[in-house]
Amino acid sequence: MKPIETEEQYLIYLRRLEENFLVGSDLPSGDPLVAEMDEIAALVREYEETHYPIKTNWWIELNVFLFDVKYQFRRIRKKLLQSKPTKLNTAL
Repeated sequence: MKPIETEEQYLIYLRRLEENFLVGSDLPSGDPLVAEMDEIAALVREYEETHYPIKTNWWIELNVFLFDVKYQFRRIRKKLLQSKPTKLNTAL
């Protein structure tokens, strides 16, 4: 198979890969359909890596952000619990 060069080819390969998944879920490893699926998957992966790159450290940034939000929430909650009762924080 030729490398994927256009978006149209990419979509065709994706459709073919989906069709193969639906048909060949229980095929033995030596089946020609499995070999075709492996080849298409490699071509699709190569195309996606060049045309749709994903930052590999996005999850680290997300974890840092969530940790910071959690820390800020705990800090505010602690201040509210230690403050003198008012009408507002007794309602909470």
